[in-house]
Amino acid sequence: MGYDINLGFGEVKIPRANFQKLTKAINKWRAKNRTGKRLDIDGTDGSLKKAFDEHACFDVEINKKGLTVESFNADRYFDEMEEWTDLIAPFVTGGTIFGSGEDKGDEWEWVYESGQRIEFRPTILWENKMTYHIQGAN
Repeated sequence: MGYDINLGFGEVKIPRANFQKLTKAINKWRAKNRTGKRLDIDGTDGSLKKAFDEHACFDVEINKKGLTVESFNADRYFDEMEEWTDLIAPFVTGGTIFGSGEDKGDEWEWVYESGQRIEFRPTILWENKMTYHIQGAN
């Protein structure tokens, strides 16, 4: 069971120079949470792609410059996702993940800045709202 969500991405990138430290952080997190297969992520392109898919349902593109989060391949929110997005934050050079949930007005933006994931939530203000008066109501 989960919570339906939609995610969009704005250039969430991890440079190849950060792969070794990212790999260590992923393996430490996996050991602590006893999650995933017993095989360690070895820092190769294939193992990093697999880790992003397994733990956050993120499809990533890896090239000679580094890793870019391309898309979200699920439609449900799960607790591990926030842990994962915090885990990768120190290695991300910048970017944004936009999200919306199934409840009306449930929207957020995760911005990566200075090694942290910062969450923003909007305030929704309906302009030109009409007021209706029902006869007999107080």
